[in-house]
Amino acid sequence: MSTEVMTQSIPVAVPRLKKTAPLIKLNSTDYVLLAFLVIGVILTTSATLMFDLPRPVAGVAYLGLYLALSFRYPALALALTLAVAPFQQSLTGSEEGKGIQIALAEFNVFLTLPAFLLACLLRRSPPKFGPLLLPIGFFFAVCLYSSAMSWRATSALSSLLQMFLYMVITVVVFSSFLKKPEQLKIGLQGLVGVCVVLSVLLIALRTNYVFGLHKNGIGSSLACGLLVNAELWFSETDKKRRTRHILTLVIISLGLVATLSRGSWLSALVGLILIIGLRREYKIMLNLLLLLIPLITVAFVLMPEEDKDYAFDIANTKRWNVQQRVLNSEYARSQFNKNPLTGVGVGLRKEYDATNILWTTLAETGVIGLSAFLLVHLAFLSMVITASRHLPKTDPAFALLPIGAALLFSRLTHGMVDHYWSRGALMLGWAGAGMSVRTYYLAQQYKKKKRGTA
Repeated sequence: MSTEVMTQSIPVAVPRLKKTAPLIKLNSTDYVLLAFLVIGVILTTSATLMFDLPRPVAGVAYLGLYLALSFRYPALALALTLAVAPFQQSLTGSEEGKGIQIALAEFNVFLTLPAFLLACLLRRSPPKFGPLLLPIGFFFAVCLYSSAMSWRATSALSSLLQMFLYMVITVVVFSSFLKKPEQLKIGLQGLVGVCVVLSVLLIALRTNYVFGLHKNGIGSSLACGLLVNAELWFSETDKKRRTRHILTLVIISLGLVATLSRGSWLSALVGLILIIGLRREYKIMLNLLLLLIPLITVAFVLMPEEDKDYAFDIANTKRWNVQQRVLNSEYARSQFNKNPLTGVGVGLRKEYDATNILWTTLAETGVIGLSAFLLVHLAFLSMVITASRHLPKTDPAFALLPIGAALLFSRLTHGMVDHYWSRGALMLGWAGAGMSVRTYYLAQQYKKKKRGTA
């Protein structure tokens, strides 16, 4: 028998492509229930708008629907929470800066608690804080001591509850609720989609106010969406989806420019630097910048002269907004001088226009409080760097690590020139911290496996 015939008779094994497991498995009953939930939300919203239903009625209906969603589909519940974060309008209707205010995303986090606690009990798994537990506990101890020395009634209570919501509840929900951390990407993609819609409206309407959202508020959300989109593009391996991420990245970048929110521009830049540093993808990022810089330059050229002057005239103390920030810092400094060690009590932020998180923290909790607050961020950064050394970039959950770092530090950067303790974008920052905590535990598992095989 010839060599050719022998070669042809040998069967060649064709390797099968490994199918990616779906992030959420649904059966026919699940689809029916999910359809009822979606229809219920639509009907409740429509009835509230058309017939002017009282807010408590709409709230009870939404509460039931979201609770059902969080118990049955926790990944979709958290996805909805991330997707609605850019809509920062308060549900309580109280005057800005007074009383307890909560947006829809924060309300969702509260509603998730029953399902989250039940999941922890059933799995016999405690909430995950990672290395953040002690620094956050120390920071709250300082805040409680300072508040007890100078109690500011409703302002102190609402401020402490707000801090607890972000730094404790949001972190543990996003670090411990889902079995598969990569399921969080569903919500991150939803956030990017919402930011694309907002950006298109900003560009098409040639305005920096949409749906009643302030330019700094919508700018914060778009900065978060840009950072999430950038990391999703880095981690994507499919060419078609990478192209789609490039397109959405361009749209959100142009929308961010249109907001004229300089604090959001700065926070996005800091977040991008963190992502690049953790991924070490300098060459790819350079290629992306070569694409974005000309587009952003064209967007600036097409801007009205008044907008250009506003965007670049940041040191002009004759401008009202610059004057206000100087006055706000001076007021915080005067309060800090009353008690430099532990401050004048949490809640001061409600009594003036707190546009600098460093001076606000110094005024409220003194040098000890600011040191504790910065210690939380240093512990978080150390945790992220440690996890990045052990978690392979090929793991589907790795993207959550740079996303979390970029979101949290972008909020800190923005808070140095604008309000920090605000709704919407800050929830995204501490949700990102929770995502990074989850990947830290995953990295520890990889570390143990390496030691076991060594």
